[in-house]
Amino acid sequence: HRAEDLLQETYLLAFRSLHRLADPAGFRPWLLAIAHSALVDAARRDARRKRAAPPRADTPLAAIPGVTVYGPPAAVERGAVVAFSVEGLHPHDVAALLDQEGIAVRAGHHCAQPLMRWCGVVGTSRASFSVYNSSEEVSLLAHAVASLGAAP
Repeated sequence: HRAEDLLQETYLLAFRSLHRLADPAGFRPWLLAIAHSALVDAARRDARRKRAAPPRADTPLAAIPGVTVYGPPAAVERGAVVAFSVEGLHPHDVAALLDQEGIAVRAGHHCAQPLMRWCGVVGTSRASFSVYNSSEEVSLLAHAVASLGAAP
């Protein structure tokens, strides 16, 4: 489908730019230049999209027994922030224990006390990710959080 999309994009660009074609004899190189530009633009868009996508932490955390992940179910709506709680531990204790493992998270009500009351929790721990984080760091967080739930 990708090739068909690029072909259609090329034809649309060519049709919209047809008034700029000065010499009909040069149609083929002109169309190839448009196709090349469409391909380069698409490759750059794909590279930006891949580079700009931070790793997802909600799925590995949600799979841990005793861990509750809060927020919308769709990653698009959630973004790169995941709020979670560990059963039996206060969010500040979770943050302090993770800090001992070299993992920084925020803890508390995150200026959302009415939401926390509605959720029935005193607060959450919150991990934020960006393009410079790796999936290995998500795994480290998940492993460290899992070990918190196993602690006596």
